[in-house]
Amino acid sequence: MSGVGRGSSVLSLSTFAFSSEWLLESLRGAVKALPKTLVLQAALLFGVSIPTAIACRWLWLIARLKLRMRGLTGLPLPFFSEADLKKKPLLKSNPLVISLDQESGGSIRCLLDCLQTTDGDGKRRWRKLVNLGSSYMNGKVCVMVYDCDFFKEATGDLERFPKEKMVYGVTKLVLGDGLVTSTGSKWAKNRKALTPLFHFNALKESSRVVEKESDVFVKSLLDKAKAKDGQEKGKEQGALVGPSDLKGLTLSVIIQASFGGAFDNVWMARAWKELLELQEPYFASGILFGPEWVSFLPLPSVYRFSQKRDRIIRKVREFVREKKQANKNAPQSKKGSGTTTTGANNLVDQLLNSGVAEETDITDEAITFLFAGHDTTSTALQWALFELSCSPKTQDWVMEEILSLATWTSSEGGGGRKEPSLHVTPDVLASLDRTRSVIREALRLWPPVPWLDRECTRDECLDGVTLPKGTHVALNVWAAARDRAVWGEDAEEFRPERLIAASEDESTRVSHYSMLPFSAGPRNCIGQKFALQEAVVVLAKLLLRFQVDLSEEYKRVAEKNEGEGSVRDKVELVFKITLEPRDVTFCLKPREWSQ
Repeated sequence: MSGVGRGSSVLSLSTFAFSSEWLLESLRGAVKALPKTLVLQAALLFGVSIPTAIACRWLWLIARLKLRMRGLTGLPLPFFSEADLKKKPLLKSNPLVISLDQESGGSIRCLLDCLQTTDGDGKRRWRKLVNLGSSYMNGKVCVMVYDCDFFKEATGDLERFPKEKMVYGVTKLVLGDGLVTSTGSKWAKNRKALTPLFHFNALKESSRVVEKESDVFVKSLLDKAKAKDGQEKGKEQGALVGPSDLKGLTLSVIIQASFGGAFDNVWMARAWKELLELQEPYFASGILFGPEWVSFLPLPSVYRFSQKRDRIIRKVREFVREKKQANKNAPQSKKGSGTTTTGANNLVDQLLNSGVAEETDITDEAITFLFAGHDTTSTALQWALFELSCSPKTQDWVMEEILSLATWTSSEGGGGRKEPSLHVTPDVLASLDRTRSVIREALRLWPPVPWLDRECTRDECLDGVTLPKGTHVALNVWAAARDRAVWGEDAEEFRPERLIAASEDESTRVSHYSMLPFSAGPRNCIGQKFALQEAVVVLAKLLLRFQVDLSEEYKRVAEKNEGEGSVRDKVELVFKITLEPRDVTFCLKPREWSQ
């Protein structure tokens, strides 16, 4: 769940990609989307659209002029060109404290690579402090920090280092005032109310939901693979699975966890998918124009997003009202039948039974869990499947564990053939150490969010460098998880066994702050145990039935990407809500007992 809101931090580094031409086109579309009266269209066109476009054009020209005065020729797109990087030297006297007048040369990966330096012996190491300059919209100085001691302070002291206002202001427009965006006593009250949902007994109950949804998903993939095998002879065999398939699965799970079985899950899954398809331009517009103004923009993307979000909010509020009324009418003996201390087994019931009475509060938390509760898990599964596809030996190593815990029974088709089945009891779940280490290693190498956004409320000092009050501090989680000084020379290799060894041998353990896929401190991800458990169950179920590989089409595309080495080395990253492999698709081939 850590992916919510923080993903929009990347957008704050790239908002000027939206040129005045884009704005003009969007504004024209907005006029068409509104009621088609000639007077209204003319008023919007001449009274709003044209002046706004002219103002944006002037802002664009001023920004470009300032860049040229600084010796940069490239337009302020998401990242600057390689020519600009060569023209403007990155290094200053201290190799650990540098200043970047531009973010990078072409991609998120290039930005992250620029945060490293090369020692005299040729070894690469991560820079401790990087000045990214003033962020484009709010004028704050933005620095990228890699220092585990500083991480501990920045995630632990909420008064000195609250979440950055601009990023979370935009997030609040989407999620409302839930756990991700709320502060103070309201956050503390709701956090306390929701914590029982993630205790041991509640997680045990939720694992049944995950297993049920996973079995349905696996069955659909087997049917898909068999149908393809019969219809497309000579083509790549197996079921093709992409990010949308995995997100659909994790979304189904979180809908059940949020609302229980009484909700129209099919409607919510469809409505939520439609909303997520529009979230990127909405986030970008919010950062470009500011959270206070985005709702008033006559842009079709803003209009459609707001319309679909409001429809979901109305549906959730209607459900909450019905729940409240049902609880009032139910006899006392019928209450308290769930797995938590309040008798609830889903988020809405838990909040109602804990005394959170405001419909708005419950709705905000439900929306937050929907948004946060599926994306991080689906991303972790994407990276786990990606790494296992690139490492067949590791896939076989995990399969040994899964088969050792499976039960062999006669297949439904008869003929004396036996096939394995895996019922994920608490004991089985606890024994899936290798499977769990695969998920955790994928989260280490590919954290859902490469940095965490914080803001200094007073002057801070790091290695003799003063960070003024109001500085936007980005905690470089990516660097912490790939530091060779911490993880060894193979830090960038996928080796899940390293995490098993660390859990068994204290001498090999690393700092908790060297691996922060779910953040840390009081505001860490409340659902991290749920997310990890879900990913482990889904991965075990998939591997039991399928051999995982990258699709041939993805391999062909990846081979053409820039860089040297294998497909893994050339993977392109895309940052939406979380960090994902761009356009990845997997080919899941049924194992011999599943054919």
